[in-house]
Amino acid sequence: MTRLFVDEVSYGGWPHCLRLSTSEVELLVTLDVGPRIVRCQRRGGPNLFFEDPSQQGGRGELTFQLRGGHRFWTAPESPLSYEADNSPVGVHLLSDSSLMLVSDCRHGLVKSLLIQALSPSIFRVRHGLTSHSDEVIHRAAWALSVMAPHGTALLPQPLLRLHPSVQPMGSPWRDEDLLPDRRLILWPYTDLGDDRLRLHGRLWTVAQRTDMPPCKLGTSGPPRVVGYQLGSSVFVKDVPSLPGASYPDLGAQFELYTDASFLELETLSPVWSLLPSQTQWHDEHWLLTETGQDLRIEAAGIAFLSEAEQSLRSAITSVSAPHLQATS
Repeated sequence: MTRLFVDEVSYGGWPHCLRLSTSEVELLVTLDVGPRIVRCQRRGGPNLFFEDPSQQGGRGELTFQLRGGHRFWTAPESPLSYEADNSPVGVHLLSDSSLMLVSDCRHGLVKSLLIQALSPSIFRVRHGLTSHSDEVIHRAAWALSVMAPHGTALLPQPLLRLHPSVQPMGSPWRDEDLLPDRRLILWPYTDLGDDRLRLHGRLWTVAQRTDMPPCKLGTSGPPRVVGYQLGSSVFVKDVPSLPGASYPDLGAQFELYTDASFLELETLSPVWSLLPSQTQWHDEHWLLTETGQDLRIEAAGIAFLSEAEQSLRSAITSVSAPHLQATS
């Protein structure tokens, strides 16, 4: 476990913020709106999250404000997703390595965002939905990391295999070699001819460009991790999946959206049927690191993301989830 240092600061016009830091990474959250992580960076590096200067410091607005950072929505996408998370959040210090932000109740749901340092460069970010309704609520957690412009998203894919009909004579093959192993989900405004998309080989990439309209895609199945490279800084997070569970958006476990301002790396939980007073958690794990390599090159990107995935798995198995008494 890693000590998480917490300092009270003001930032971007919000007077009540917390800087969360380890020896390698700094996160910044505001208590004036949210729950939301507004900055994410290696020490001395750039903020990897998008920030909208025109909306910094705002609070109390009646409608949803994009702002940037990492936010917590619910799916399927609907007016409920665009709730105005513009009021103050509560904070609970759970240990010297973790804290939790808690929203007020909106549409019968309370959102909790729990941040835990697993190592100097790895964090667990837990998204909790608690029902305060007298009726069952059918929603999924939707975790959106809004990345700063000019970077490239990295989506590793499994090894390609030959169709049994073109394998050498006598080669063994399995029934599953004829079955699909992943799903690509497209939105009405997505064009696979978009030159930001490179969807071939073992490493798919999506570039953020400031001169292009919206584009969105989703996947079910691999990848197990996704990344975003901005200069020498790299943000990697895992894509949680529960085999056999029902996911929103035609079964999407991961979604990517980009437009002229930013690129979003989004993970989703299964659709939960939340009973009164029930809480469900959707966990992401983040690694913030750096490299001098161009990870758009397939061999470099696959090797880098494979090592990042191993680092995340090792950190996850070495620690337990923090005590959650403060959610009650």
